Amino acid sequence: MKILHLLQRAHGAVFRFIDRITEGWLLGTLARLVFLAVLFTYFWNSAVTKLGDGFFGFLNPSDGAYFKSSPKR
Repeated sequence: MKILHLLQRAHGAVFRFIDRITEGWLLGTLARLVFLAVLFTYFWNSAVTKLGDGFFGFLNPSDGAYFKSSPKR
């Protein structure tokens, strides 16, 4: 139990120090970057399945784009 308490105190001290020297902007920015890194591939692949071929494929959406947005019966 002492080791867990020691780790919790060390974790708190390190992140309080980082938060203090960066005036609070670093941890929030890192959280947003991690969120982006995790979900970017998912959203990108979802968008690609809805677009047509080529550079101007967004002007010609595929049939899947319409079927995915229609309600189920």
